[in-house]
Amino acid sequence: MAFLAAKVLLEESFIRYGLELNLPNSIDSLIRRAIQDDSAELVITDCIRKRFEEFKDKSARDFEFIETLRCVKCNHKEPLSSIKCVMDIAKNMNKSKDKYVVCSQKDLYRTDLRRLSGVPLIYFNRSVLTLDTPSKNSNHFVDASVANRLGVSDAERELLGMEKPKREEPAHNPFVDIHHHKKNPNPLSCKKKKNLPPPPSANADGKKKNRRSKKHRSSEVLALEVAKD
Repeated sequence: MAFLAAKVLLEESFIRYGLELNLPNSIDSLIRRAIQDDSAELVITDCIRKRFEEFKDKSARDFEFIETLRCVKCNHKEPLSSIKCVMDIAKNMNKSKDKYVVCSQKDLYRTDLRRLSGVPLIYFNRSVLTLDTPSKNSNHFVDASVANRLGVSDAERELLGMEKPKREEPAHNPFVDIHHHKKNPNPLSCKKKKNLPPPPSANADGKKKNRRSKKHRSSEVLALEVAKD
């Protein structure tokens, strides 16, 4: 399986500092050794190139070095400072197909770059080229990517101290909802309820019957008394 060569984006402060060291080995060979990729490609942006063109007469050696690097388009209409241009590319790197290892020398610049996830950093520690340790944001980014591929459960995420992925709610689709909503009953198939008469009350009938029987008995007694007289 063939792997794509790494792309290394050199920021202005890194280039100027590296050339001032006058190291016996070239900067590109040191970088390739640090990332263990002999076919790594060193690049700069249009904005960085314009920065070196401004000081071409004062720093001819620096300009000669950037001439050996490939220039990638950054799509900035107005030239930005070196770090602003690199930061803009690094912020969108997770969404882009182009991935870069970023080389920057100033501490302030590296602090800003460490806040971004998935951005490898290289800098000079005095005269020693150093590959920066991954930041917490980068570690969380890698953990989340691996977890999504392996299908780690929520309980396992809590055990590992990983954040739960945000679940996106499905978009409202009116065409789907039409077929899945609760249907009302067909009025033609529904029979009307018949109004049945209330059942007769047993107590009421019993009382009436008793009253009638008492009257009947009293009339019989009176008839007998009249007959005797």
